[in-house]
Amino acid sequence: MDLRKYISNCPIDSRLVGHTKNNPLFVLGTRFAQKEVLGLWSNRENFANFHVMFGVAKESIGRIHFANNIFSSNIIYYWGDYCDNKMIRPKCNYHIGAAPLFYAHLLNYREGIERKGTIFFLPRVDHRVFLNHKSQIFSEVQKLIDDAPKPVTVLSYLDSYTTWSRKLTNDVKILSYDVGDFMWQFKLNEVFLKHKYAYFPNVCSDFFYSTISGCEAIYYDALDIYAKRYITDSIIPSFHKSEVTSTYLKFDEMLKNMFTGNGITEEQIYLTGRMLSIDKSECPADLAVTMERLSASSEILRYETDCIDSHKRHFTPQYASKYRSWFNSEEYAEKLRKKMIDEFTSIKKIKPIDDIMKDL
Repeated sequence: MDLRKYISNCPIDSRLVGHTKNNPLFVLGTRFAQKEVLGLWSNRENFANFHVMFGVAKESIGRIHFANNIFSSNIIYYWGDYCDNKMIRPKCNYHIGAAPLFYAHLLNYREGIERKGTIFFLPRVDHRVFLNHKSQIFSEVQKLIDDAPKPVTVLSYLDSYTTWSRKLTNDVKILSYDVGDFMWQFKLNEVFLKHKYAYFPNVCSDFFYSTISGCEAIYYDALDIYAKRYITDSIIPSFHKSEVTSTYLKFDEMLKNMFTGNGITEEQIYLTGRMLSIDKSECPADLAVTMERLSASSEILRYETDCIDSHKRHFTPQYASKYRSWFNSEEYAEKLRKKMIDEFTSIKKIKPIDDIMKDL
């Protein structure tokens, strides 16, 4: 397998989605390939029997994180300093570390990559909201795309691709065939390394991933595009505009004012560092110990399926030794990690950001 070509050859044309099972380069991994990244960074071969939080959840901004309720008896790897304020579980049952994409960036980063144009992320749906086909936002999104620095790559999630491909004049792409793509994190990082600007419609993990990757994030508010699904039996709150918290709206306004595409500022680096907990990242040997401790719990082994990752999607043994050589050496990646932490920690505390982090 030409792994570098596989990572670089994205976004892809979603018309190929039907060929997923016949694609020899597609390997099913964990959700968003987060455990794969942790395994590669730590050079750890055996199974990781713990949950990895799926990222910054816009539904939980200003609320107790819904995952604290769903997974309260399980072992979870979290990131994001805002999660510290929401923990209702014993400290032995979770670990606050760095976002897996931070490690993916350290492993995948190369000097001299030419950044050009824009990667434009389209609004996506979930089980609590869907796209309102009567909304005027579709034409507004089209205008944003038309006015964005060229060339523009328009990116949709699979769950919204059909709608967007009909609404826009642009060729709509996807990042991967499946959220279980074993190289998801690296393909996402590669997209950010190659583009100068990235447009995002909502508070999300990718928003902060772009900044840590050196891509200038631009925030556009797309809440009006969503219509609410009336589901009463879900613990996950809706992020429909009528139900988001006042903290969400305040954070939403901060992001629109702070991320404008006029360069990456200290404020952006400070907020991003806190949202991704980069100062809580670990060297490979220490992360291996952390993963071993989390996996040692017998609690999670009682479950036949994993609420976030099914048992069939735990990364396989020998994963690290098979693919690690394709990426930066441990020495280079660790040097880059320390440099990025120094840059983050050298910034004096920024009170408005510290204040809102307490409410997130």
